Parts: sequence; structure tokens; C-alpha cells
Amino acid sequence: MTDNTISKIQKDEEEKNSQPVKAQKSAEEIEKELENAKMQIQSLTEALKRALADLANFKKRTEEEKKNFIEFAASELLREILQIIDNFDRAFAHIPENLKGNEWIAGVQQIEKQLRDMFENQGVTEMPALEKPIDPNFHDALLTGKGPKNIVIEVLEKGYMLGGKVLRHAKVKVGDGTE
Repeated sequence: MTDNTISKIQKDEEEKNSQPVKAQKSAEEIEKELENAKMQIQSLTEALKRALADLANFKKRTEEEKKNFIEFAASELLREILQIIDNFDRAFAHIPENLKGNEWIAGVQQIEKQLRDMFENQGVTEMPALEKPIDPNFHDALLTGKGPKNIVIEVLEKGYMLGGKVLRHAKVKVGDGTE
């Protein structure tokens, strides 16, 4: 090696030795850092718990919204089909005497029964209204007539419930209190 190179190496070594040595961290500083780390862990744990709770609530809410949408769509379809059942009722109320034992009429009545059974399987139930006190939650009063006050004296169109909710209000005639 050349004298220049040797002197440069010696100079570098002297500079290294002349720099102050970093002091090791004190126990107090380590303890503070540990406490800060514990607080950060606790804060992050709480944030994670909140995020998981929010996610669970979101899932519940979306499932409920999905269920409500399906029920709404089904109720709209069922309301449409109720008109067909009403028409069966009207037709059967006016069967001519000479056709009352007819097998073809019996077949049509069986089709109507299948439709009613399908409704029952879907949770649709007819609301009793006749001779009940009028209740705007279940009845639409269209007419009044002689009879006990505020009592349904005639059902003009049947009302139906679906899963504890009104699918269609009953259209009724209500007594006016005169006899």
C-alpha cells in the first residue's frame, strides 16, 4: 500500500474513534415507549372491534332490506292475484241453478281452491270483518246503512293479511246506529 492510502485509513479510524458513542436508552425511555405501544395496541383493538360491529350491523341491515324487498315484491304479485280470487267468488255467487252440479263447474271450483291453498301456503289469510267494530287499520268503510253504530254489516270486498301485515284492506259497509 501506498503511504497516502495508509494515512487515509488511519485518518478515517481516528474520526470514527473521536465521534461520541450513542448512549443506550435508559430504562425510563424504554418504559415510555412500551406504554405508548400498549396504548396504540389498545386503540387499534378498539377500532377493530368497532369496525367488526359496524360490519355485523351492515350485514344485518342489508339482509333485512333484502327480506323487505322480497316481501314487497311478493305482496304486489299477491294483490294482483287477489283480484282473480274476487272474480271467482263473484262468478260462483251467480252460478245458474241448472249448472250447480255440473262437473265442469266443479273443476273450475277445484282450480279456485288450489289458488286459495297456494295463498294459504304463502301465509296469506283472510281478515274476518263481518260484525266486527270498524278499524281503519283493517277496513275501508265505503258505505253506511241501518245497523249497529260503527259495526261492519256487510263485506263488499274481503281483506287479507300477509305475515301479520295488511295485504289488502277489507272494503265494508258500516252501521250508522239506526235499526
